[in-house]
Amino acid sequence: MKFRLTLLLLFVCFHAHADYGYMPLSYLITQVNYGVAGTIVKLDNNYFYLRVDSTILGKIDEDTIPIIRFKDWNCGRRYTAYKVGQQEIVFFNKTNNDIPEFDYKGVGGGCEFELTVGRDSIAYHCSYGGYIRYPRSGFANVVKEYKQFIDSFQVKSRKLDSNSWRKFSARSALHKKLNENNPLLWPNYREFDQREEKSKKMLGKIPEPTIYIDGIKGDSVSISYIKHIRLELKHDLGGYLIDEHLKYKVLRFDVDVIHNGTTKTMTSKNEYGNEDMNTLVRLVEPGDRVRYYNILCKYPDGKIVAVKEKTVYATAKVY
Repeated sequence: MKFRLTLLLLFVCFHAHADYGYMPLSYLITQVNYGVAGTIVKLDNNYFYLRVDSTILGKIDEDTIPIIRFKDWNCGRRYTAYKVGQQEIVFFNKTNNDIPEFDYKGVGGGCEFELTVGRDSIAYHCSYGGYIRYPRSGFANVVKEYKQFIDSFQVKSRKLDSNSWRKFSARSALHKKLNENNPLLWPNYREFDQREEKSKKMLGKIPEPTIYIDGIKGDSVSISYIKHIRLELKHDLGGYLIDEHLKYKVLRFDVDVIHNGTTKTMTSKNEYGNEDMNTLVRLVEPGDRVRYYNILCKYPDGKIVAVKEKTVYATAKVY
């Protein structure tokens, strides 16, 4: 029995979150547009506020930026609790680049995007409870060079040749360490993008998506399953099947939580909502309603489309 429970826990840890697993820093850098070094100066339920001391990747004009807080889960925990004064290097993206409303959000199911800064080293928290140290001296410059090196191949979909890889690694020990697990050498690195493009071509006209609330499609949802405000849009193929490769990106939405006759309105600048919204939706009781509206999404072909609203009715617990 214990053996079966162990297997089940391992399965959940490695499959419950799309981003989770050992993520090399070399891969993380390829997935972000921004990187800054700074100090946490403020905290609330939804964000940590980072004073930007220097910029490593991208262009940030603000002196202090709010970044969505990492929330611990079963298979991923931050290296320690958030505290004002912590010095970090943070790698992140905008939740969208298409409309003025957006959040800054890190990448990785294990809080890999927050690197701690020590006197002489940078700690990359790459796995559950583990970390890899990099020398602090020269770190920012090497990251910039590595990002430029990767982008020179990604933009034109060029194949990374072994000669170019060796030349970059030969620049210094830090270049070599960062480049040793270069994702462009992975045989299936671009496989997902190729499948998505094939899926688009086969469809022709992009179909109208179906709205899912925290993974559930129906209009009536038991309060046992209403845990998060998350809104997803998917191409529903029927019979519990969806097209995994055709992606609709939620850009923003408004939500009314109607509880005991009182309406609370909040706005989300991403598909996940935030911790305040999730806390509110967990208070719903049978008969309450959650209304999603003013939904903007980005279709797989790049068009920005307003999606019709949806109201979810809370029903009794499932035992």
